[in-house]
Amino acid sequence: MAGRQRLTMSNCRKKEGSFLERTLWLVGCVEMVPELTTEQSIHQMHRDIVYSYPEGVEELGSSPVCKVQGMYAKNRLITVQGHPEFNQEIMTEIIDTRHATGIFDDEAFQAHSKKIALRHDGLVVSQAFLKFLLDD
Repeated sequence: MAGRQRLTMSNCRKKEGSFLERTLWLVGCVEMVPELTTEQSIHQMHRDIVYSYPEGVEELGSSPVCKVQGMYAKNRLITVQGHPEFNQEIMTEIIDTRHATGIFDDEAFQAHSKKIALRHDGLVVSQAFLKFLLDD
């Protein structure tokens, strides 16, 4: 689907025995497959992949690149890998700055720029965070 990025292990630099890996950049709206609700998209701007969940948490979703996209433990935590607080304007600023400073080359800049206007469910994810804080 548009907006999804796929990385294979050959593209990654894995630390031996680590549950966290630094990879190529994952940028733009990435569709997550939630475990409990409908498919959602959320802005991503990271190079980290978490491979496993700690005991006692519910899996909130996954993506083709990053199995662990979010987790929840009642009265303890709620977290997502992406950035529900980012919008198109914020993503544009970050991508432009990373391009201007040489972090993203021209090819990456063009590819990432195409994804920032895709559907983004940051409001829905933020509402879940608010619900967690107010009445979980």
